[in-house]
Amino acid sequence: LFRGSLDISEVSRLTSLPIREWYNFIQLYSKYLNVDSLGHYRLFHDRLVIFLLQRNNQESLQINASKIISNIESIENKSWIIENKGFFLHLKGDVEKLFEHIVLYQDHQSSYWWIKNLELLLHKLNENKDNLEIDFNVLCELLRSCFDFAVQRKGVRIIVQNAGLINWDNLHTFFDPTRFQYELAIEFSKYPENLPIKWRDIKLDEEHP
Repeated sequence: LFRGSLDISEVSRLTSLPIREWYNFIQLYSKYLNVDSLGHYRLFHDRLVIFLLQRNNQESLQINASKIISNIESIENKSWIIENKGFFLHLKGDVEKLFEHIVLYQDHQSSYWWIKNLELLLHKLNENKDNLEIDFNVLCELLRSCFDFAVQRKGVRIIVQNAGLINWDNLHTFFDPTRFQYELAIEFSKYPENLPIKWRDIKLDEEHP
């Protein structure tokens, strides 16, 4: 399930499984693997990824994700760690750490892996409506500059549902004409009961930007 390629010794260290077990896996599933010029392996077949995820229950996924995260710093390829850690934090169900990871590497917003991590975070937030221990003001800023409009739209729905958890005092940044503001206005128009009281007052102020 690794998002990037690794050699067999690194995979062995990550999973705490002997190399010979991974060679058996490679022989069995070689047609689903890419092998680059450096001898690094990567699982590329989406159907097999889905099969492996569905075959394992959530508890076993979290156990294995925890094991991989505990060993992840042993990998010398730091860019691989950055690009893959969020996926395992998602499997582990650690919403706060996943959010921290996304914020820490927000300068990678144009990267596919970063967008997927944000989408995984939004999925977790949607699942855990009563246990949201993240800074929604920061999430707003991440969504404002998100390049994927479909992911941004999912995030806006969560923002509107949790409008009461957001500090809207510094409102001027939310009036820049961006796609985020457009999606925010559309979503609030569907659920006006979620509109912050202060915004209702501003709406009546014709001099407000």
